[in-house]
Amino acid sequence: MGGGGPMDVEQTPLWVRERSSGRPIGIFEGHHRQPGIRQAGAKAGHTWMVMTRPGAGRQQQSRCALPLQSGRYRPVRRVEREGGHHAGRLTGPGPDTVGRVQVIVHRDPQHLAEAAAARIADTVNASRGAFTLGMAGGSTPVGAYQELSELRVDWDRVEAYMSDERWVPLDHPDCNGHQASLELLAHVGATFHRPQWAPWLTAADSAAHYEATLRALHPDGRSDLVLLGMGDDGHTASLFPGTAAMEAPPARWFVHNFVPKLDAERLTTTIPFLRAAHRLMFLVAGDGKAAALRQVLEPRDGEDPLPAARVLGGDAEVTWMIDEAAASELTQTETVTA
Repeated sequence: MGGGGPMDVEQTPLWVRERSSGRPIGIFEGHHRQPGIRQAGAKAGHTWMVMTRPGAGRQQQSRCALPLQSGRYRPVRRVEREGGHHAGRLTGPGPDTVGRVQVIVHRDPQHLAEAAAARIADTVNASRGAFTLGMAGGSTPVGAYQELSELRVDWDRVEAYMSDERWVPLDHPDCNGHQASLELLAHVGATFHRPQWAPWLTAADSAAHYEATLRALHPDGRSDLVLLGMGDDGHTASLFPGTAAMEAPPARWFVHNFVPKLDAERLTTTIPFLRAAHRLMFLVAGDGKAAALRQVLEPRDGEDPLPAARVLGGDAEVTWMIDEAAASELTQTETVTA
């Protein structure tokens, strides 16, 4: 390799490979320094990686410094091997579902709840100005709310809202907002915006009104942090497989959604709204979620993308906070053990 000559620039895709094994871990698309030229040290914004073009054998690998800010890095979820080499064919939903994703595995639901609460608190406290926080229903998020109520957070700047809601009275035990209020928001100084419910209102009317509230809270169209759970069928918020809300147009942020398998109306944020957020945090626990989580993060040929997978790949930075039971079927996903 050369040591200090001029830097040739290309725009062809390159594999990013693990140094020790040569296993592909991602694709870099954009302007980069041509493999075969070695830069003496990594400057700011550059990272040493083992590179090769898709389809090339290991003998064609080389080390180079990538200016990551000049292109897009896409982590590989699954790569087909052909003829002993990595053929470069990504499987699964495709590049539009790949974003900045981190998967953190915790020992059990209690450790997950504690870690999620600390991460939420740190995110709020590190921000400036008003902070919009989307709340989720379900047992796993509720555990995080209980822990969060004990932490020091600058709640006066927080504008909280529901990422989804059940079409029930506001004090009903099944109401997500009622749970969030009981466990957290009734005890802190955040402003809590909830969808309206009344016997004379329709779910569609309530959703339209709440969408106006969300637009007032998000003049730039981007929530600071949205908390989400996931069901054993892969639904997130109240985006259930095969329901109308899955195909809500980009102009809609919040819609009503009839769920036939529950014979119930739900209210939910939409895929376009969630994908536009600054940060999404999924909280998932239990072996009952393991199969769906595998399908979301490690999709196989022929599998339809589940709702939680459809949310990925937008502008949002995505963090999955999961426990060991939920992670039990993951075999190819790069994870961090807490």
